Amino acid sequence: MVGHKVRELREERRMSQTELAERADISRVTVNRVENGHLVPSATTVVQLAGALDVDPGELFAVPLEDSEAVARQMSIPRIREWLVSKDVSLLIMSEGRFVETIVKIDDPDEIQELHSQITDEREKVEESLYSTQVRKRLFPSAQSRSRDLGALRREISQEHKQKERALFSYSRYLFEEGKAEGFLSRGEVPPYVLEQTRKAREKVLREALIGA
Repeated sequence: MVGHKVRELREERRMSQTELAERADISRVTVNRVENGHLVPSATTVVQLAGALDVDPGELFAVPLEDSEAVARQMSIPRIREWLVSKDVSLLIMSEGRFVETIVKIDDPDEIQELHSQITDEREKVEESLYSTQVRKRLFPSAQSRSRDLGALRREISQEHKQKERALFSYSRYLFEEGKAEGFLSRGEVPPYVLEQTRKAREKVLREALIGA
């Protein structure tokens, strides 16, 4: 998500990756890896990129309008959409753009943890309900395409969950590096090099805060 926004803003300003790298005081390779989604930028890098692009750091967590407003095919079908609304899974069906706008306003790491728990619970609730034969017949009246469409819906739900989980993980790490949290969310064990990079970024931010105090 951050990479998409960095590329969008850079191209709007007719800047090359080299120009952006120079303004942000980072390498062009770093800019390229961030834009292509091969590197999750540290909080320090996010701040540097935001400064070079003349935007607030939180804006880099936004997504392109065409992506944020896109609705998955199965989830956009009225009867399926109505069923999802009835299941009270507001985070899962929220557009990515609105979801990002919601989380970047949060400074409390406990609230980020609660959102992660909530969206995971929502996914599990929907997946459990889809095991019901009655629900399947209601959502997919055509017996011929039921299995195929059910599989497509499950993939869409899984993708929605993963995209929003990644956004929460990225923002949680940002709060940690900014010294606003004592830890950050992650899926499984964090690779040592990522942990070391994150700790160094946090130490730099806290050191600068102490010097400026």
